[in-house]
Amino acid sequence: MTNGVADAQTVGEAGIVTRRQHIIEAAKRCVARAGFHAASMHEICAEAGMSPGAVYRYFRSKDEIIAAIAEDEQASTAALFTAAGEGGFHERMLRIGRTFLKSMAEPGRVALMAEIMAESLRNPEVAKLFCTAEDSTRQKFADLLSQAVAAGEVELPMDFDVAITCIMAVGEGLAFRMANDPTLTPERAEPMLKAMAGGLFPHKRSESSAYPTAASED
Repeated sequence: MTNGVADAQTVGEAGIVTRRQHIIEAAKRCVARAGFHAASMHEICAEAGMSPGAVYRYFRSKDEIIAAIAEDEQASTAALFTAAGEGGFHERMLRIGRTFLKSMAEPGRVALMAEIMAESLRNPEVAKLFCTAEDSTRQKFADLLSQAVAAGEVELPMDFDVAITCIMAVGEGLAFRMANDPTLTPERAEPMLKAMAGGLFPHKRSESSAYPTAASED
């Protein structure tokens, strides 16, 4: 009997998560099409195929849905680093870039990213969520880079923070360009991503190659 109750609770919890995610995905599509302000609760409910009463069981307001969208996008970004797997620093960075650009090629993803960025400039609450997500992503890049520097795999950048900003800006900029240029695919951009990663984070030179030898001075 106890097991049956526990199973029922588990199914109930899974159902709540599924329903919440269904609403979040519907809200993302509405925001991508019309922006945060034009995406009304009525439109979100219609997109989700649910009544307002049903939606309000899972989210008390549109602000809660916006917060959930930001958190969901943060989770998606965190998954990029998990998907990077094992291997050398440049190899893992390339996997992250490749996966990010492929995800951004999905319909509505770039528009949603643009809306979140724009809304963060005028809405203090969204700004907090955006900064939290940005800080989390920056920290993951910093951890990855710190490990590579400590392992003697890459040179320590002249400005650690700016180097991370540059690599994030490259990814975001390419995503925006892809949205307006159908010929710019993740596959086409990959060789340039590899070259830029190597330029920003060069392999560490061996001690013997860091200084000229007596023979080379002649």
